[in-house]
Amino acid sequence: HNDALRVVQVGANTHSASYAFSHDPVPYMISHGWSATLIEPQPQHVAKLRERYSSNSAVAVRAEAVCTDVTQTSTTLWYINTTSKSFGANHSDVRCLGDLGAISGTASLTRRQVLTHQRHYKYTPSQCAACAQRLGHPLPPTCMARVYLDNVENASVPCMQLSTLSISRPTDVLVVDAEGHDADIVMRFLDELTGSALPHALVYEHAHLRGTTRSMLAKRLSAAGMVRAGELRRPSKRLPSHGWTALRHALALVDGKDNSVWVLNDSTGRTLLDPALSGR
Repeated sequence: HNDALRVVQVGANTHSASYAFSHDPVPYMISHGWSATLIEPQPQHVAKLRERYSSNSAVAVRAEAVCTDVTQTSTTLWYINTTSKSFGANHSDVRCLGDLGAISGTASLTRRQVLTHQRHYKYTPSQCAACAQRLGHPLPPTCMARVYLDNVENASVPCMQLSTLSISRPTDVLVVDAEGHDADIVMRFLDELTGSALPHALVYEHAHLRGTTRSMLAKRLSAAGMVRAGELRRPSKRLPSHGWTALRHALALVDGKDNSVWVLNDSTGRTLLDPALSGR
């Protein structure tokens, strides 16, 4: 039954329709009857999530961060200010980035991780020419050379204790997008969830993880009884999109280039991996 299926998402952002978030499987799952706990530390994003799901009692939004240290009660969150702070600046006007929803998703527990994105915008003549035309004033071809550096800010946010999730049965799916801290957070869940409480499916962003960290986490997941899903494709024939079938469709949305998908090596997990059996 759908009311028995649950997803926990760390780093939910806003669930907007922006292309930058088109690979997020959780909105699809919620739309097909799954209950959800959405964990998001940015206050403005929390407000948008609560507004979006105000009429859905199966969705809970937590305004907290999952911190890497279990003893922490608060932590510093680094993020990009997308308001008018830099409007009119020749080298850091955030409006030149175009999709502000995408840059608003760049938040991390370390300043260094946020600023790694600056390297992509040192010299962008075509984008700057288009931005100059859109804003109505001339701009240099380096108009975004400091767009991250000049707009990074920080705020203190509360840390969530995983024990408050009240997990008394399996968390069916865990989705983590923590901008470089994914391995630490997945490890925390593995440390605090045991046996029957392990998720049937796990999605985490590996794009910002070092190779050694990826290998270490893969070994830990394998030891916990999980297997890498690889590239999941939607079933070729149209099947009812509810329950576990909805999950398989949702996991097929995940961008395998930047994310890893794992499933628990049990009957449910093996069904998810086999499209011929996914219509149950």
